[in-house]
Amino acid sequence: MGPKAIAAGLFVAWAVHDLEEILGTAYWRDTVVPRLRERHPRVPAVTWRAARIGTDQMAVAVGLIAVPVAVATAYGVATDGRSPLFRATLAAYGIHGVGHVAGSLLARDYTPGVLTSPLPVHRKQDDHRRHGAHGDSLTWSSFVGPRVIR
Repeated sequence: MGPKAIAAGLFVAWAVHDLEEILGTAYWRDTVVPRLRERHPRVPAVTWRAARIGTDQMAVAVGLIAVPVAVATAYGVATDGRSPLFRATLAAYGIHGVGHVAGSLLARDYTPGVLTSPLPVHRKQDDHRRHGAHGDSLTWSSFVGPRVIR
């Protein structure tokens, strides 16, 4: 797979991952948040209200993020993955994936996005590096994340 296809894969990986986030929202809201609230009674109620996001709200959030991810992907395809915007987006996406895994470890339960985080997010960074993306795209998350997750 060449650099253009790998760059285009960012949007595909993001779409798979964010679909899981939408589908996992109800379980998070209805099962995990009440358990966490019971386990941590000193956490302010406003925090728990904010954590009880609706599936429709998650879908809107995903839709809003689609625009900058699509733009970054287009720049990545046009520059064979060398665009600073593409590289920054890829690094941010890796950090985002590490956050999902950390959140699940802390919650001791499923968090929306954790199942697809190690595969599309970190796998995409490995592919990108293997096909010639070097320099500022090798951030802490793109170097450490894939190795910690495996």
